[in-house]
Amino acid sequence: MSYPEFDIEQMDRRFVHELARLHEIGQFDTYSDLMEQMGLERGFVTRIEKGRYHVNVRLLYQVKVLCPQLDLEWVVMGAPATGRAEPTGWPERQVGRPIRA
Repeated sequence: MSYPEFDIEQMDRRFVHELARLHEIGQFDTYSDLMEQMGLERGFVTRIEKGRYHVNVRLLYQVKVLCPQLDLEWVVMGAPATGRAEPTGWPERQVGRPIRA
């Protein structure tokens, strides 16, 4: 199996897509709540999308502890390791708190 060259921007994209997937399956209520649990500013994900911050080992560790279903291999290694498609853009994210019934 051959892997492409390391690309931090693509890894950032995979990470944000993986957070969106985890949010959809109910691993956390809001991005703000998740960031607060990790001791990060609530706009941290937006800063990753804008290229100000990048994914690092500590961040991956913290998310994996809080969200055990994190597909760590896909986030780090991408499609060649998992067969899961590579994202081509940033996911659409809901802003604000979810509506409670």
